[in-house]
Amino acid sequence: MSFDSKYQSNFQDVLFDAYRSYEPTKIVHYLVRLVKSINRALARLYVKDEELELAKARLLLYHMCRLSLKEGLELLGIEALTRI
Repeated sequence: MSFDSKYQSNFQDVLFDAYRSYEPTKIVHYLVRLVKSINRALARLYVKDEELELAKARLLLYHMCRLSLKEGLELLGIEALTRI
């Protein structure tokens, strides 16, 4: 199973649903699924030594996922790490 970019684009819908239903756990479940999915992608969808346009698209995908994770964690009151 590879990464589904449509899944990442559902972030705003998940936020609205969590807000409307007063269930922040929906954000947590979404973030866990997103992390699992992006980890699978990182293992298969390389950037280095790929054609420039493909590498740019993959970097954009990873960047957008990082932003979604950061925003989701902040909404839950958790500070996202920028370095380990």
